[in-house]
Amino acid sequence: MSEYDDDDIPEIETSDLDDFPLDAVAARVVSFTKLLALVDHIKNEEAQKEAIMMLKAVRRSFKTIPTADEVTPIKS
Repeated sequence: MSEYDDDDIPEIETSDLDDFPLDAVAARVVSFTKLLALVDHIKNEEAQKEAIMMLKAVRRSFKTIPTADEVTPIKS
C-alpha cells in the first residue's frame, strides 16, 4: 500500500456537496469545504503544505461587496 492509496482516506460524508454548484463562488465554497475536511488526513507533509496553501488562496479569492457599493434600487 503506497502513501497515495485512496484506502488511506477515511470516508467523509459530502453528499450535500456532490451536486454541481450553479456559480463560480459556490464552486469555490464546495472545493474549499471538501479540501478542508481532508487536509488533516493527508500524510505526505509536502502535499499537506500544498493543500493548506491552496486553502489560503481560495479563501483570499472571496470578495465581499462593501455596503457603500451595493446596488440601490431606483424608485419610480
